[in-house]
Amino acid sequence: METDDKIICANTKLPVEVILLIIEHLVTKNEPRPILPASDLTTKTLLALTTVSKAIYPVASRLLFQNCLYIDSCEKAQQFRYYLSQKSPVTGRSPCEAYGSARLFLSPFTSLGGYSSPGYAPVSPVMPSTPAHSLPHGDPEPDPLEPQHSEEAIPSPDYSPDSPVSPLSDLPTVKAVNEILITLAPILKSIVVDMPLRSLYPEDDHQRVRKILRHGFEALINIEELTSVRDELYLATVERLGDSWAREPEVWAQWPKLRRLALYNVMADNDLWEVMMSCEQLEVAVFTRPDYEYDHGWMLPNIKQQWCTAWNAVKNKRGMTSSNDEMPYQGPEITLAFCNWASSLVSFDELLPRWHALDPDNRICIMTVPTDGAQAGGDEQDTDDVIWDSQYWIKERALHGTLWENIKTENNFTTSRIERAIEG
Repeated sequence: METDDKIICANTKLPVEVILLIIEHLVTKNEPRPILPASDLTTKTLLALTTVSKAIYPVASRLLFQNCLYIDSCEKAQQFRYYLSQKSPVTGRSPCEAYGSARLFLSPFTSLGGYSSPGYAPVSPVMPSTPAHSLPHGDPEPDPLEPQHSEEAIPSPDYSPDSPVSPLSDLPTVKAVNEILITLAPILKSIVVDMPLRSLYPEDDHQRVRKILRHGFEALINIEELTSVRDELYLATVERLGDSWAREPEVWAQWPKLRRLALYNVMADNDLWEVMMSCEQLEVAVFTRPDYEYDHGWMLPNIKQQWCTAWNAVKNKRGMTSSNDEMPYQGPEITLAFCNWASSLVSFDELLPRWHALDPDNRICIMTVPTDGAQAGGDEQDTDDVIWDSQYWIKERALHGTLWENIKTENNFTTSRIERAIEG
């Protein structure tokens, strides 16, 4: 009897609904939600599951699409562009039509001279091909893991810190990025950009690649989260004339759903605050190694005063009732986090009494967050390079999906905590 029971158990099959439920739980639906590289075990598991059956393929492919869009080379950019243009013989739809919202890590120029995070070492693209035994009769679906040869598939230019050739001179990759962004625009919610946008200035852009890139980013009207690892998402296309040039609108300021913003080495001044006012859904902004504007007579950047001044300027432009800058601030709530090595962080202590009078409800929450390993948990890379260290810090947290929470737990200064002590 015992033998019969074992035989019965051995022949028992799980219902496909149960199998699909198990697959769904391979990826968390709660925060934080990381963007997974090809080397991650979850990515490898999902990729293997796409080869099992027609029933499993759509679910595994959807989870890959929603959680594993990790483009870290020019080759992967070309392959992913091709993948997006194809309709699956299983679902009969393109990936954007079939799989819903997505999050993207975009670093197609890293192999041309940028750094590569030790914590992430993708070994292959993650886009699945339809399992051979699941294909309908007819021509097989092209494998998106295989390079697609075309006239544009030319070698990328060599690049080194001593070379005058910018990674952005790789026109085929720039065009691929443009097409990827435009195709994903209706469904892309979050993007982490790690691109050397400052390696090629408008006056040196003889191939007009900056306009191609800007056009692609301008299409992302559904973005809710942006992290720019290397710069302030520098997408200027206008050539500088002497010491001045026509200022173009910040691309991210044109995204109406933007809630979370992280920029590197941005100029934190009145112009930036006014631009941010146009993002009506913006809740938090993280600035890594920012430059500051110092008000006359102050040795510290008076951030809250600048924000209030910008708010009143915007109200005037909108024809709203103006108020004196010194009156209690009644504008939108915002959290501004300033991140740097602990030794380089600005101390705002001297400004606290004035800030408390200006913003008694702390609607403008100011934080300072250390990025070096000694202050940030001791698990960072051992390096004396503040630029690399700061970019690594924000990149890893953005990819892990923890950046927005980490600034709340890793800060060594926050006006909400300190101003409560002043009131007491």
